[in-house]
Amino acid sequence: MRTIKRDEKGRVIEIVEINEPEKTIEEYMRIAEEEQRKYDIAEKLHRATVALEKMSNLQTVQPISFDPTKIKQKMLVPAGQSAIVYEYVLKKSMVALIDMIGCTWYPQTFYYFYVDNSLKEKVARIIGDLKNPIGRPFQLSRPIMVTRRITWKAVNNDVKDHEFEVLCDGRIYLKSDLQFLDGLQVYGHGKY
Repeated sequence: MRTIKRDEKGRVIEIVEINEPEKTIEEYMRIAEEEQRKYDIAEKLHRATVALEKMSNLQTVQPISFDPTKIKQKMLVPAGQSAIVYEYVLKKSMVALIDMIGCTWYPQTFYYFYVDNSLKEKVARIIGDLKNPIGRPFQLSRPIMVTRRITWKAVNNDVKDHEFEVLCDGRIYLKSDLQFLDGLQVYGHGKY
């Protein structure tokens, strides 16, 4: 092995030859194992740092509640007619995650449930507790993401007028905060 000595201006002043004894295969294996151990520790440290950063980001993302005056909406729909019973419009900078739904239902009636102006489902049943669907709504295992609006349109094909009631609740975030919700399972959108 050669060692080069330089002065303060970087000029070579001496070249020294150092003769090292030959290493055995075992020594090279020990060195390689030590280097691998150092790499493994560095990789674990990196993963832990990334996880801590994500956790601190999640703590800083504060959801906004749905407007309490708009969580539950109801309307009397005359026999043979239809009407929008529930509508929630988001600001352009916001995204909602619906995690609770409840609705009343009557024979010969149904709802069209729209998310962002696309039909999500035709609903012909009670959602939530059978005796109190609005007081005890259904808790979704995966939230439904909304970027523009939520609409429930009731269709009353019965011969009697009915009061339809819908509840949608969840959390609202700034669109810019979505990047910090890494790994969140959202219905119809996969992982975020």
